[in-house]
Order: sequence, then C-alpha cells, then structure tokens
Amino acid sequence: MRIQGTVRGRFESFSQPYLALLDKPRRKFFREMLYGILTSGSLMLTEIGRKLEVGTSDLFYTVKRLSGNLKTEAFDRSAIEAQHLH
Repeated sequence: MRIQGTVRGRFESFSQPYLALLDKPRRKFFREMLYGILTSGSLMLTEIGRKLEVGTSDLFYTVKRLSGNLKTEAFDRSAIEAQHLH
C-alpha cells in the first residue's frame, strides 16, 4: 500500500500542469486514463477499467464511460500537447 500511495502522489504531481488546462469532467477522464494506462500497462479499456478504483462495481459501465469520453469532440488535445512539448 505504501508503494501505491507513493506512485499515486508522484502521478498527481506529474499530471497537475496538464490537468490545469482542462475543465472538471476532462480532468477526471484524463487522470483516470493516464493512471489506468500506467498501472495496467495496457491501452485496452477493459484493462484500464479494472485498475481504476471507481465507485461503480460494474466494469461494463466504466468502459462505456471511458469510451464515450474518447470519442467526444469536446476534448481539445492541442493545449495538452503544447504543455507536454514545453
């Protein structure tokens, strides 16, 4: 548990510059996707969903929510790309 807390703390400090550029729903999505990719080592939404500690016990709805966020056009990645290049 101590290692997981350390990883989560470092992840939060790493992701702060990116999260500041997004609105609240996008911050949640961005944080969950990055954390899920890092902890699962996979880009598959089911694997990412299994690693997330969300209140929903049903993996189907977690994957559906992540998938819906991925296909939305409201997500502007240009600001995040610029921050990353900086």
